[in-house]
Amino acid sequence: ANAAGLVGKGFRVIAPSRFGYLRTPVPQDTSPAAQADAHAALLSKLDVPKAVVVGVSAGARSAVELTLRHPDKVTALILIVPGLYSPTSPVSIEASRGNKFVFRVVNAGGDFAWWATEKIAPSVLVRFLGVRPALVAAAPRAERNRVMSIVKSVEPLSLRFPGINIDSAPALHVLPLEVITAPTIIISARDDLF
Repeated sequence: ANAAGLVGKGFRVIAPSRFGYLRTPVPQDTSPAAQADAHAALLSKLDVPKAVVVGVSAGARSAVELTLRHPDKVTALILIVPGLYSPTSPVSIEASRGNKFVFRVVNAGGDFAWWATEKIAPSVLVRFLGVRPALVAAAPRAERNRVMSIVKSVEPLSLRFPGINIDSAPALHVLPLEVITAPTIIISARDDLF
């Protein structure tokens, strides 16, 4: 849903919740391949023959799998700060006390603690989401508001906890990115904290 503000007029945004997010059921097979098949089924059900697919962070795994498993459905692939191959864990945080606190809040599914931190020390959550607070402070108001809307979009945290658990499982195999035929762009940044 955060992608809606990034596209121009004339595009329809379809933003499905992945397994375990926002009450989306958690099936027995939670693999990125299974999620990709679910995405393909949704596109078919909505009668969308082809789509530009955007995968952000851990969502990049199912976006890549969709592109590999159902290339006929993908016009182009956009990966933003992709959390792909990681033999230990895709959730990698800077070892500051603030990040350790937020990671514990996430693991506990603590709605109140997330909300309170947002009100009292939003820079802690901004850093946890991979953005240097000093960059946000120096940015124009519109960009600061965009960052805070992403922080707020995590609420309620408890409705995302099963999905966060799925995303926290290590990605143990390298995907064959070289066989992707769709035009692809990968966006990351030098100052991204992930």
